[in-house]
Order: sequence, then C-alpha cells, then structure tokens
Amino acid sequence: MIKVSFKLEGARELSKNLSTLSKRLGQGVEEGIIEAGAFLKEESNKVAPVEIGNLIDESFSTASPKAGMDTVVYVGYGPPGSVSEHYAVPQHEFPELKRKKKAGRQWKYLEEPFRRNSKTMVKMVQKSAADAIK
Repeated sequence: MIKVSFKLEGARELSKNLSTLSKRLGQGVEEGIIEAGAFLKEESNKVAPVEIGNLIDESFSTASPKAGMDTVVYVGYGPPGSVSEHYAVPQHEFPELKRKKKAGRQWKYLEEPFRRNSKTMVKMVQKSAADAIK
C-alpha cells in the first residue's frame, strides 16, 4: 500500500484573496450596470417625444442600493405622482397618437434605444468589471 500525504500552505490567504476579488468584481458589475442605465436614459431622452418637456424632465435611472452582482437598474418615464405618470406609457406604446412633429422624436423611445445600444451597454458592464479586478 502506498501512503501519500501533502500539506497545503496558503489556503487561508487564498480564500481571503478570492473573497476580496469577488467583492471588487461585484462592485465593478454594479458600477457598470448603473453607468449603462444612465447611458440608456440619455439615449432615450434624445428621441422621446417633446410637447411641453415634462416627459424628459421626469425620466429616471434608479439602481438597487449596494447590490453588487444583483444590481437592478430601472430606467423609465413618469414615476408615480409625476405630471407625466399617465402620459408616458401611451406615448411609448401607441404610434397613432398625435405628436408634434419634431425631427428625431419617436414612439418606442425607451425600447428602441435599448435594442440599438444593448451591446454597448453590455460592454460597459464588462469593462467596469474588468477594471475593478485589475
């Protein structure tokens, strides 16, 4: 019978380093998601309908606080209690609504910028995560 034994040194330090790396990665992902949400809001505001300006003034990008890898960002228009609360959804969803003809303004003003920029936003998160663990 052959007996083999070994001693693992540095396991505690390795575990500590992995934990630190995981935290930094989570922070990087969180920062990237928040950045991507702000970017989407800006891109969407460029094409949102403008009649009196409330819609764009009441656009928002809000993130779940200190959520790391589980960060969620909400980007939207007309938060509850706002002037445009009941205006935002119909303006987004119904192309037949009469809108003032302003160049570059459209319905689907949140969905279309999301589709057009999704790869860019993923790259933002990837870069932020990579930078956080350098």
